[in-house]
Amino acid sequence: MKLSYWITTNKERKMKRFSFIITLVVLLIGAYTLMAADIMEKAKENAPEKLSEVSEAVQPRLQGRELVELGELKTVSGVLKTDEEEWFLETEEGLYEIHFGDHNYREKIGLKPEAGKKAEVIGFVYQQEGKKEIDIAACNMNFEGKEFRFRERDGTPLWQGEGALQEHHRRIESERMRQRKRD
Repeated sequence: MKLSYWITTNKERKMKRFSFIITLVVLLIGAYTLMAADIMEKAKENAPEKLSEVSEAVQPRLQGRELVELGELKTVSGVLKTDEEEWFLETEEGLYEIHFGDHNYREKIGLKPEAGKKAEVIGFVYQQEGKKEIDIAACNMNFEGKEFRFRERDGTPLWQGEGALQEHHRRIESERMRQRKRD
């Protein structure tokens, strides 16, 4: 082999460098395209299947205090459903999204609803325009023979203001004591 085979000119080096860069860019674009296709496929798989996500995309979620102001006190009965984030009550009239209020308060009173079980909810009902579910800010919920209270009938949350909350906890504790005596 001749030495001139290994010696390249400045022009040839620039061409090789340019070819290398073009090849690299083409490979990166191909990899990006494949990643984008994979991301799109995963996005389709993870499309909002949860009732609350679909509803919130259509209408902003109302808070309990807004439902108290806008809604009408009503009693509804049906079967509990969940999408793992929100609770719903399926009735003959439609699907109600239940607004229990403060999560810590729910734990404190021992509420552990189960999907598929029957329940009765008394609360402030309001149907938002364009939203499939009917909202209900729960005052009381009767579930498996137990009554759970969340709000006074005037809409005041029991987790706000120690007086109403302490009285409610006294009632729960006395009910537990009576039940222990029976058992």
